[in-house]
Parts: sequence; structure tokens; C-alpha cells
Amino acid sequence: MEKREPLFTQEHFLEVINYSTENINETTHDVSEHPEEYKMSNVYYSFYMDNRDLLTAKYSAGYLITELKDNAEQTINWLIKNIEHPEHDKLYLDNLEDYLNLLQSLSFGVIFNLDKAIIIKLLNLFEADDQKAEDGLLDKLTSFVQSDRKQGTKLQHSKAYQSLFDAINASKEEQPKLMQKFLKGWYKSMRKCGWHDLHLSVGKDGFPGYWCWEAAMVTLLYDIDDSSYRVMPFYPKDMVDYAKQHKQ
Repeated sequence: MEKREPLFTQEHFLEVINYSTENINETTHDVSEHPEEYKMSNVYYSFYMDNRDLLTAKYSAGYLITELKDNAEQTINWLIKNIEHPEHDKLYLDNLEDYLNLLQSLSFGVIFNLDKAIIIKLLNLFEADDQKAEDGLLDKLTSFVQSDRKQGTKLQHSKAYQSLFDAINASKEEQPKLMQKFLKGWYKSMRKCGWHDLHLSVGKDGFPGYWCWEAAMVTLLYDIDDSSYRVMPFYPKDMVDYAKQHKQ
């Protein structure tokens, strides 16, 4: 097993995996014993976060990609259960972290070729929460499950995602250059997210790794030649290779 994330040791990521796994098990036990003490929407969101961190930390540590599929499915399913709960915190696509949570979940769906009905359900739940939201990038990325989806041009987060949107709309020759531009600026553009600079903070013990899953999704959906940006930081090339090998 060869570590993929350069910032921390493999031992660190194995500890993150153990912590997230134990948290899921302990919470499951405690809720079953005393369900009246818990707000279930919060429990569902916690399970969503733990499975997302498990997937990320496993990838960082060097796990086989096939060992991450269950965590990908669980990540999406728990996020759906959270949003379906009547007491869940509202989600808004003009909030960068909420927006990224949706993009990451969609990315896992694409990478692991998950049931499109689940992806559509997640998308519909997000949009029901924020009925006024419009986003051209989201329209492009979800047209693979909703072919008749109306396409817009306005971006909720143009500073972060304009170059990715441009890559989708560019010629085959220009797409790799725009993907490089996007990846080069990706981490800096995420500074409003709570996990930004986690590797430098007091909470670094929980750092699962930094990966731009949405770059993998776009590369796969639009069949972009990634040879010029495969070794760039944050690009999960092994995920892309796995998805291409298992494409149906």
C-alpha cells in the first residue's frame, strides 16, 4: 500500500480511519441505546461526514480504490437521509461549503458509477432546499443524469469554478490547459471552507487529505486527456484510472 497524500504519514491517515470508524460504531451503539437523547438529523450528518472522511483518508493512505466504494455509497446515502429529515439544517448553493459537498457527492457517484436515481434524488433534495439557486456548472455536470435539464450560464462561485466551467465548454485542445488552471487555483479558492488549512490547525489530527474530486468527475464526464495534469497536487489520478477501467 503506497501513500498518496504527501502532507502527512501513512500512520496518520490510518489513525484518522480508525477514529472515524470508531465514531460511527460508538454513535450507532449510543443512538440504539438512548435514541431520545439525539437529534437524528445531526446523527445522519455526522455519519455522512465520517464516511466522507473515511473515503478521503483511505485514498490518502493508499487503499485500493475498490475498498472505497462502500464509503462513497454511504456518504451519499447519509447525506440524503440528513436532508430528508424535517429538522435538518437548510443547504444553500451560494454557500461554498454546501456547494462543494454536493459536487463531491456527485463526483463519487460518477467515479463509482452509482445508481443515477440516487444522484437525481440528492440533486432534487438540494434544489428543494434552495429553490432560487441557479448554477451553470451544476447544470452541465448533472445533464448526464437529466438530459433535458435547462442549461444556465450564471455561476454561484465564479472565482472558484470559472476555469472548470470553461474547461467543460472548451475545445479538446484547450481543455487540459484550463484544467491545469483550475487545479492550480483550487486550494486557494477553498479558503472559506471550514477544512481549509486543517493540516496547519489544532485539529490536524483529523486531517484526511486534500483532494479535488470534482476535477476527476469533469475529466471522466468529458473524456479530457489528463496527461498534462496527472501529477498536479490535489488531482486524484488513481480514482480517474479506476473509473476508466471500470466504465460501463
